[in-house]
Amino acid sequence: MKISNGAEANVYRSNILGIDCVVKVRQKKLYRIQSLDNQIREQRTKIEARILALAHSRGIAVPPLFLVSKYGITMGFINGILLSKIDGNKSVYLKEAGILLGKLHNNNICHGDFTTANIMVFENKLFIIDFGLSEIIESVEQKALDILLMKRSIGQKSFSIFISSYKKSSKGHKLIIKKLNELETRGRYQQRSLQNI
Repeated sequence: MKISNGAEANVYRSNILGIDCVVKVRQKKLYRIQSLDNQIREQRTKIEARILALAHSRGIAVPPLFLVSKYGITMGFINGILLSKIDGNKSVYLKEAGILLGKLHNNNICHGDFTTANIMVFENKLFIIDFGLSEIIESVEQKALDILLMKRSIGQKSFSIFISSYKKSSKGHKLIIKKLNELETRGRYQQRSLQNI
């Protein structure tokens, strides 16, 4: 059963040997040369699977990885609700989200789309999902972009809770937040500075 139709991949719910699963399949891009498209889809699938496995091995809450095919990933189904869909006070969840992003960055994992729409809440525990744009990279700027994306998905008061928690969890938070301030002064990233947080 299809549960999501994304720009990069379609996501299906399935059941393998009695275990609820999610199967993510990267779709063909007709505007690309077929051989190049196949190469890109295969490479991105391998990278995403590797990052899921690494994050899970480091104790970071992500869906467990079960199978990897040429263009698809089968992982555990998290029967929760997206953080973006939760009404009311999200303070506790935002604190945990800051800790989780800090753990990712400590392992040089940049999510690439770290927003409340890619955080699942299940039994009051958070799981990070959708690593389709993620990278294993030491880049301070890429880590700052993860924070900027979260900032833009929540309000300033909520962001203060998130970033306070992130700073306690991230080993390199000073350099990353400094880079975030720089990004926000550039053209398309221009927003209020974080110097006072």
